[in-house]
Amino acid sequence: MFLLGILIASYSYAIFLIGVFGYLTKNAVFLITLIWVFLVIKLLKNKFVTQLKKISIKEISQDKFELVTVSIIIILLLINFIGIFIPEISFDALWYHLTIPKLYIDIGKITFIPGGLLYYSALPKMGEILYISALFIDGTTLTKFIHFFFSLLCLISLYGFSRIFVSKKFALLSVLIFYSNLVVLWESTASYIDLIWTFFEIISFWSFFRYISSKNKKDLILSALFLGFAAGTKLLGIRDIVLIIVFITILGFVEKKNFLSIFKDIILYSTTFMIVLSPWIIFSYFYTNNPIYPFLTNIYSLSTTDLFNFLNILREYTILFIKSPDPISPIYIIVLPLIFIYFTSLNLKSKYLSIFVLLSLILWYLTYQVGAEGRYMIPYLALYSTLCSILILKSNTYIRKTLLIIVFIIAFSSILYRGIATLRFLPVVFGQESKGDFLTKNLNFDFGDFYDTDGWFAENIRENDKVLLIGFHNLYYVDFPFVHESYLKPEDSFNYIAAQNTDLPKRYNNWKLVYENDTTNVKVYKDIN
Repeated sequence: MFLLGILIASYSYAIFLIGVFGYLTKNAVFLITLIWVFLVIKLLKNKFVTQLKKISIKEISQDKFELVTVSIIIILLLINFIGIFIPEISFDALWYHLTIPKLYIDIGKITFIPGGLLYYSALPKMGEILYISALFIDGTTLTKFIHFFFSLLCLISLYGFSRIFVSKKFALLSVLIFYSNLVVLWESTASYIDLIWTFFEIISFWSFFRYISSKNKKDLILSALFLGFAAGTKLLGIRDIVLIIVFITILGFVEKKNFLSIFKDIILYSTTFMIVLSPWIIFSYFYTNNPIYPFLTNIYSLSTTDLFNFLNILREYTILFIKSPDPISPIYIIVLPLIFIYFTSLNLKSKYLSIFVLLSLILWYLTYQVGAEGRYMIPYLALYSTLCSILILKSNTYIRKTLLIIVFIIAFSSILYRGIATLRFLPVVFGQESKGDFLTKNLNFDFGDFYDTDGWFAENIRENDKVLLIGFHNLYYVDFPFVHESYLKPEDSFNYIAAQNTDLPKRYNNWKLVYENDTTNVKVYKDIN
């Protein structure tokens, strides 16, 4: 899994490298992909076969608990696999996760897209870059499959991480707790990047806890390497360098290391992390003069108002665990008190994990203004899921059985919820409903989505035309030559203007209305001069 993670990151960096130098062509991407696939097969074939031989279906089938746990996980995976074939309608995917790589393909280069709409193009984009090859080949089905595949990698990695602390049975329980989160299940069917980010974070945490036991600097470097990959996928991952540095310091004091030794570990970790992240920092600084744009700007200015107000702290954690717009499992808030009840009786590794979890909760709150939704907690949910398994195992028989019942009730509820959600989309999956009809019914045109519902743009806009888009927000389904108002240059020419959910600016009053769509709220004007 560690080698696969490095290979995936290397592939993304390779595409990034040719992209920033303006060689982002289909042939170049195809060649890199071909070489990468060859390397993956060559380097991982024997490891995969070896691991496959270790899997004993017979052994699992003899343990009813493991059989039920694995069966529920497989059912959830199958439900989400069906979701891959549903056309993409998720807001952020259509806003920037897919639109930015699609524009890179059109431009033939990875660059910053100025203006007030696609400012995320300055952020690290290891995940979105993985979508470039998919968009060259297919579209949203393949991009959704990539993200789904990373959900599977997260489960495998979490199982490996959990085995540091618990038996196979309870490691599987950790996986079930994690995958029963509705936010994780939903993410598995969307072209987002949070599960790519989570995969790298889990490997980083896994490596770090191996280092705690082994004291092998190789594990410390691996942890820093993968945390760099995580931050290269989602810049929010940069907060965890603080978490690791604090924990290295705590470990140093517990193990009575001298200050110089602690400082060397911190420098080693931080330097490795920054080297990995530096291409994205340099990219952002080159185009925006801000290494972490759009953070610390008017777009994402941070406020410390009420940050240390107790009522505000209580409110934010209540929203997170109970009322999050991206729902997370209630098992975490139920089990949380057990940390304090059983802490002294835990072994040293489990104590460290408990402290790690509590520190991450504090860190989340200090950065929640840029990540208040449940999906920004997904990497930490993997840690919490493992800790839940440890505490459930540690509990007395009555509490253990009660908590296990709650875990399985939540899991079955998730099956029911996701099953019903997927069921209503089956007509488009099996071709009984066209993609166009589906998108017409399910996109939010009042909130900036767009689709050519009646085919007018396909019939009337030619390759030598250009449309100025005004009021449009989510551009992924725009399949004609255009320039958006947010990055319009004085020298840009256009012979059509399309306005969505807004009036035409007065300076274009002499343009003639040639098309109007009440469904998409789009009006198109043509220059009659």
